[in-house]
Amino acid sequence: MRALFVSAPLPGHMDWGGMARTARLLLARGHEVVWATDPAGFRHLDPLGIPTRAFSPTGWWWPPPPMPAHLSPEARARERERRAVAVWLHPERVIPATERLLAIVEDVRPDVIVSEPFIAAAAFVAELSTIPLVIVGWPDVEMPPRVPPHQQEAARLASAWFATLCRRLHVHGHYWQREPRPWMRSPHGHIVYFTPEWYSAWRVRVPPTVFVGGVPEPPSTSPPSWLAALEEDVPLVLITLGTAFTQDEAFFLTVAEAAQAVGARAIIATGDTHLAERLRVLTPGEVVVMPWAPYEHVFPRLRLAVHHGGMGTTHAALVYGVPQIVVPRAADQYQQAARVQRTGVGLAFRAPEVTRERMVWAMRRLLEEPVWGERARAMSERMARLGGVSRAAQAILKAVGPGGIGNGEKDDDR
Repeated sequence: MRALFVSAPLPGHMDWGGMARTARLLLARGHEVVWATDPAGFRHLDPLGIPTRAFSPTGWWWPPPPMPAHLSPEARARERERRAVAVWLHPERVIPATERLLAIVEDVRPDVIVSEPFIAAAAFVAELSTIPLVIVGWPDVEMPPRVPPHQQEAARLASAWFATLCRRLHVHGHYWQREPRPWMRSPHGHIVYFTPEWYSAWRVRVPPTVFVGGVPEPPSTSPPSWLAALEEDVPLVLITLGTAFTQDEAFFLTVAEAAQAVGARAIIATGDTHLAERLRVLTPGEVVVMPWAPYEHVFPRLRLAVHHGGMGTTHAALVYGVPQIVVPRAADQYQQAARVQRTGVGLAFRAPEVTRERMVWAMRRLLEEPVWGERARAMSERMARLGGVSRAAQAILKAVGPGGIGNGEKDDDR
C-alpha cells in the first residue's frame, strides 16, 4: 500500500493526536508513505524518517496579516469569522495548491490520500484522481441546519468560494458537505484520536468516523539532561501556548509565578526561540524555559499542564492522564477547553481571566484534590483501550480495500 499524507506545515496540523506517528507506523510495517507539505514542516517529519515532498502553496494561509486597528467588537468578531474561512478556502490559494498537489499525486501514484481537514486541495485532488480520501483530525459530523447569526456572513462567503472552486476546477465536490456551509467529509473514513465521549455534544456519523484514542509511546531517545536533573518530589507544571499564538509574555510569567506560589516547578515551552531567550532573563533560575519540550519525556513526569487547547497538547495530557488548565486563543481551542471542563479532567479560563490569584486557586485545586488526577487517569485508560495509532493504521488500510470504512462495514467502537 502506498499512502500520501497531506497537511499544512504547522506542528498541530501534522499531529491531531497521532497523524505523523500513524505514518511512521505504516512505514515500519513495510508500506510506502510520502508526506506532502510546505518545506517549513520538514523539520518535524525528518526526525521520524518520513519521506517528504515539497507542497507549496498548500492553500493554508498562515500567518494572516494583523487585524485592522480600531474595529468595533462586532466588526472584529465578523472579521475573525471571515478569516476562519479565508485561511483555508480562498480560491486564489486553493487552486494553485490543487494544481501542485495533483502533480505530486501523478508522480507518487498513491492508493490513498490521508489529509487533515483544512487542506481543501486534498479533497479536490482525491476527486479528480479517483483516489480514496481519509480525513484525520475531526469526525464526520451532521451539521446543524442553521448557521448562528454571527457566522452567517462567513458561511455565505464560504459557499460562494466553494462554488467558484468547483467551477474552476471542474469538480462536483464529492468529498464535501455543502450545507449549511462547505466542509470536507469522506465516506472512506474520518480518524479521530480521541474517545466518542469527547465529541458527545456533536452529532457524529459512525461509520465513517473511527475513534482510535491514544496510547503513550515509550521514548525512543534518552531523557534530556535538564529533565533528569529535576527533583522527583517537586510537582512539574508544563506551560505552553503551542506554536501559533506564542507572543504573550505576560501569560507565561503570570502562570509561572502561580506555579512557584503552589510549590511546583514550571516548565515553559514557548514555541519561539527568541521568546524563550527573553523569558530566561525574566524568570528565576528554577523555571525551565525552552522553545519546545519533548512531550514523550516530559508528560510522564507532569502533574499539570497549562496550555492553549491545541489538539496535540490536549491529546497528550489525556493520553498520559495529566489534569489540564486550558486558556484558548482561537478556533477549535475553545471547543477543546469546553470538553476539558465537561469531562472533568481540568478547568478552562478565558485569556483576560488569567491572573496570578486565579491561577494559584486553580493549580491548588488540580494538584491537591485527588479527584482531578483520578478522572484524568480514567480518561487515559479509555483512550488506550481504543488502540491509538495502531488502530488508525488499520483504518487507513481498510479504506484502501474494497468497500472501505464507510461502505457497509461497521466499526467496533461507537
